[in-house]
Amino acid sequence: MDHDQLFKSVLTAQLAPFMELFFPDEAAQLDLTQARFVDKEIFAAPPVGPSRELDLLADVPLRTPPTTKDNEPGHALVAIHIEIQAQREPEFIWRELEYYALQRRVRGIPVFPIALFPMVDVLGRERGRRPQGGFERVLQRDDVLGHRILEFEFLAVTLRALDASIYLARPQALAGALAARMRPTPRTPLSQHKVACLHRIIGGTGMDREETQRLLVDVVETYLPLTGADAKEFEALLQLPENEGIRETMKTWSEQQQEIGEERGKEIGK
Repeated sequence: MDHDQLFKSVLTAQLAPFMELFFPDEAAQLDLTQARFVDKEIFAAPPVGPSRELDLLADVPLRTPPTTKDNEPGHALVAIHIEIQAQREPEFIWRELEYYALQRRVRGIPVFPIALFPMVDVLGRERGRRPQGGFERVLQRDDVLGHRILEFEFLAVTLRALDASIYLARPQALAGALAARMRPTPRTPLSQHKVACLHRIIGGTGMDREETQRLLVDVVETYLPLTGADAKEFEALLQLPENEGIRETMKTWSEQQQEIGEERGKEIGK
C-alpha cells in the first residue's frame, strides 16, 4: 500500500476541508476556493541543480493581503506546503527545513509548512505534546556559541494520536475518512467505528464530486478492513434502516472497484 500516494490524492481533492478541520483560524484568512496547485519540483540550484519533489504545494490567496511597515501591499499569496510521511524518520524535520528554505529562496512566497503523519509517530515521542485534537508545533532551534542561529517551526498532524470522536462530530465529509486512522472511543467495536466513519462521509460537507466520495471510502476500506466477527457485525449493521445510505454507497463502491479491476486487467492484457 502506497500510503503517501493515497493521502496525496485525498488532500489534493480536499484541501479546503483539511484546512478547515485542523487549521480553522488559518483557513479563515485564506480564499481556499481559489487555491491553485503548482509544480511540486523545486531545484536546489536552478536551473540545473538537484531537484526536490514536494508532496503537495498550493498557492492560496489571502482574503486581506497585509501591508508592510511602509504601507506598501504585502504578499497576496501563501504557499500551503504539505508533506506526508508514513514511516518513522526522526530527521524529517531537517527535510522540512530544506524544503522551506528552497521555496522561500526560489519562489519568494511566504510558506505555511504542514506535515501529515497518517501511520506512526514519525518524530519520536519526545517531540511535541500529541494533542487529542488538532496539531502540534514542531520546533527546531540551533544555538551556537551562545547565539540563536536558527529557529524553525512547522505544524504536524499525527492522525493516530487524535480522538476520532472529536472529528466525527465535525461536518466535513473528510473527517470520516481521516477518522479511520484515528483512535476510536474505548470499547467501541471496529464495526461500529467503521459505520460512524461512513456516515460522516455520506452526510458530510465538502463533497463536490462522486469521485471524491469514492476516494474517501477508499481510505476507510484501506485502514478499517474487517474480518471474522467484526465483518459479520458490520454486515448486520448495514441491514438496519438507518444505514440504508451506507449500504447503497458500499454497493456502488464495490461495483466501481470491480470495474476498475476489469479495466486494469484489460490494460495488462494489452
